[in-house]
Amino acid sequence: MGTIRAVEPGVVIITGCSTGIGRATATALAAAGYTVVATARRPEAIDGLGAALALPLDVTDDDSIQAALGASLERFGRIDALVDSSGGTQIVVVPADGTDSRPIADGVSGFWSP
Repeated sequence: MGTIRAVEPGVVIITGCSTGIGRATATALAAAGYTVVATARRPEAIDGLGAALALPLDVTDDDSIQAALGASLERFGRIDALVDSSGGTQIVVVPADGTDSRPIADGVSGFWSP
């Protein structure tokens, strides 16, 4: 397994931190010196990850997304990266004029999806 090295650790929001890849990523990045905002639908499932902030987040709920982003920005003043490990995503094409976005792959609506 490779080593994660923090050159300039930043603030990273990670979705789906209760299990699997999200949990492992949060643990590894926190250990490497990143400021981790760990999120999950069940925040009690993300205790003990070494995250700087643990928040509830349901990526299918716009209010939940806005609350998590707002809390992160209020606490740290910036967000440098996002790792979407929420269990499903949707690839979306967004035209340059922003008039019509459409999914091009099926799945659960992801953090960045409409």
